Amino acid sequence: MKFTQVFNKEIINCTQHIIKYFEKELKVDFHTDTQLVNGLALHLKSALNRIKNNKQIVNKYIDSIKEKYPLVFQIAKESIGYLEKTYEIKINDEEIGYITLHIRSAYERLSNKGYSASALVICTEGVSILSMLTTKLKKVLPELNIIETCSIYDYEKYKDEIDVVITTNEFKLSNVDVIKVSPFLENDEIYDVRNFIIRLNKFKQIYKYSISDRVLGGKIVMLKDVMNEEVIELGVSVDNWEEAIMKAGEPLVRLGNVEQAYIDNMIQAVKDLGPYIVIMPGVAFAHARPDENVKSTCMSMITLEEPVNFGSEQNDPVSIVFAFAAPNSNEHMVALQDLARFLSVEENIELLKNVNDKQTILDKLLDEETV
Repeated sequence: MKFTQVFNKEIINCTQHIIKYFEKELKVDFHTDTQLVNGLALHLKSALNRIKNNKQIVNKYIDSIKEKYPLVFQIAKESIGYLEKTYEIKINDEEIGYITLHIRSAYERLSNKGYSASALVICTEGVSILSMLTTKLKKVLPELNIIETCSIYDYEKYKDEIDVVITTNEFKLSNVDVIKVSPFLENDEIYDVRNFIIRLNKFKQIYKYSISDRVLGGKIVMLKDVMNEEVIELGVSVDNWEEAIMKAGEPLVRLGNVEQAYIDNMIQAVKDLGPYIVIMPGVAFAHARPDENVKSTCMSMITLEEPVNFGSEQNDPVSIVFAFAAPNSNEHMVALQDLARFLSVEENIELLKNVNDKQTILDKLLDEETV
């Protein structure tokens, strides 16, 4: 953590403890957010001074904070228990409310900041074209980390280090996304690469939030392991986003993969953290952190008769809702990678919206897995 101002050891320890506690509970990296680190430290400096001098602060937003961000408020309340014991103080809800706002603001910054991805660039048009393409990629897409430029034959060396292959050639690879571009990298191609990076990081965010270390194992879960006709419902009628999540989760409850409480947790996650589950225009990916309500890794999908808004300014309204649950961090979700690849093709999203036959959709989903 980088403190840009001078704070005493007590303030630094308090700030570090709270941020680390949130990182553990939310599985999000906050320690590189200098604005959070220093803003929270400044608040704690004033708060501890007030507390030690028996001065009360008025937080007129406290009721709204508790109502809007109950999860973040609860974690904030838990995080200060150590501080109260260590420094023999009592931190009231008004102060905890301000801590909640600092964390919530940091979460929003994290959700909205530029994402990143690692890429391999493959071009057979010659060194000059390759150099031109690579230079332009670095200039217009600074969030893209180019690991190497090479031939298709050298791909195996780098496959474990990359998220995507960018190439001027026409080919597909079974275990990594391939984006074809022209040597001159047109504007629509830049848009396609940037959208891929955004979708990739949203899936990573979902995966980080949806795992825990409470169960050990090493199982690889494929899309074919979790998707079948029993977990697909088409043309579902709902009135709002909460009902859409409930309907998406019903097959998972019916099949005994999760308890009903997990569905409630998926809804609460959106209330606490916002509509980040709307990963792309028209598509939401409902999930919650795993607990005893998750019995096995599972996934379901519904399409909506009429789309509904989730509160995502960029990606509403939603027509397709996936629901997902995983019991631990060791079941490597190849299924998520397969689904991300499937949804990266616009024609596939249109197919999900318009086709009324479960088997047709299932065949297409599982066919994409083998591409």
